[in-house]
Amino acid sequence: MSNTSVIERQIDAIAHDIDQMNRLYRRALAGDPHLEIDALDRVEDSIRRALRALHNINMQRAADRFRLSNLEARFHTYLEMFQRRQRLREEGRDPLAPEARAAGSPRHLDPETGILVGKRPTPAAVEALFNELYSKSGRRLKMDLDSFQRYLQNQVSQIQAKTGCESVQFRLEGQGDAVKLKARPVHDANSKLA
Repeated sequence: MSNTSVIERQIDAIAHDIDQMNRLYRRALAGDPHLEIDALDRVEDSIRRALRALHNINMQRAADRFRLSNLEARFHTYLEMFQRRQRLREEGRDPLAPEARAAGSPRHLDPETGILVGKRPTPAAVEALFNELYSKSGRRLKMDLDSFQRYLQNQVSQIQAKTGCESVQFRLEGQGDAVKLKARPVHDANSKLA
C-alpha cells in the first residue's frame, strides 16, 4: 500500500471526525439530554492528535497538504463557533438557545424562512446562515465564517445602494449542489433585524 493512499485515508478519517464533531456540537447546543459531554471532548482530542500526526509527515502531494489545511481551518472555525455560542449561552444572550425560543423569543434566525440583515450582520445571524448553508450543501465551503460575514456585508451594501432598502432578507433554498442563498430587499423600518 502506498504512502499516498495511507495519507488520503487519514485525511478522510479526519474529515469524517470533523463532521461528527459538528453534529455533536449541534446536538449539545440544541440541549440533547442524551449527549455525553465526554463524547465531544474525545472527538475533539482525536482530531487534534490526527492533525498533529499528519503535520509531522512530509506530504509529497500538494493536494493532500491543501486538503489538510482546509480541514484544519474548518475544525478551528467549528471550535470558534461552538465556544462563541457557549459564551453567549452562559451570558444568557444566545437567541438560538432552546430555552430562549421556549420563552417566546421570536424565531427571526430561521434561514429557511429568512433572516433580516442590516448593514452590519450580527454574529448569530451570520452563524445561522453559515451553518445551514454548510449542512444543506453537504460539501466543504470555500469560505470560513469571517469571509462569509464579509460576503454578507458586501451583498447588503450593494443591494442597499441599488434599491435604497433598509435591510436585506437572506434565506436558503434547495439541497446539495443546488443550494442558493437568496436575497430580498426589505423597506419596512419596523422589521426585526438580526
